[in-house]
Amino acid sequence: MQDPGTPHRRETDARAIWREGLDRYPESALLKIKLGFTHLFVVMNGASADPKGDIEQAWRYLEAASEKGMLSRFEAWHAHWLKAFLHQWRDNDFTRSVADARAAVALAPNDPLTRGDLSWVLANAGLGDEAAAWARTAIEGSVNPPLWLHGNLGWANYVAGRYREALEASRGIEYVFAMRVAALVRLGETEAARAAVADYVRGRGWDTIAKEARYPQIEPDRTQFLDALRMAGFPES
Repeated sequence: MQDPGTPHRRETDARAIWREGLDRYPESALLKIKLGFTHLFVVMNGASADPKGDIEQAWRYLEAASEKGMLSRFEAWHAHWLKAFLHQWRDNDFTRSVADARAAVALAPNDPLTRGDLSWVLANAGLGDEAAAWARTAIEGSVNPPLWLHGNLGWANYVAGRYREALEASRGIEYVFAMRVAALVRLGETEAARAAVADYVRGRGWDTIAKEARYPQIEPDRTQFLDALRMAGFPES
């Protein structure tokens, strides 16, 4: 569901900068956490040559950050944020993931991007209503909300069963095409979904069921989502 974009230079550049910083300040928990995020993001954005290895490296950085003992409030905020994602990607543990997402938001309740980013985590755990509330709050609290916040709101609405609202929230966002197709199927508009997929395939769209299946989501939600894609004729691989 995340934006595949182009090769993720941002993560590569950030990793080099933070790696240089860690060489200078090897005890910095925050730099270790930030480095963990760079390994997570390349996996989430489909730009990793070794997804399992990158997730494990992100976890190792998180563990190393915790070795110093008590983290500052700022460090703990980012640690919970990272753990919320890693519990899903690494362990398929949605209970602990949600607990860390809530802990991160509790430490920075007025930061819209924390709430907006972690709304995706809540939606993956099946908490569509709460996820949608977080995403809406983030959008309303941002002067110029990034496109991905609207994508997260669309995903949350899909999980909550509000398929028409999912389509409205994600209008014009290409990287959530699979969710939009599944929403059409759930609305009973399977022919429209099939036509959209046919156009997508002719245009050499990048997404497939195999790629969508990599993303963490609680069962039976994940199977139902992939089944909707198959009903629309979405390419398997």
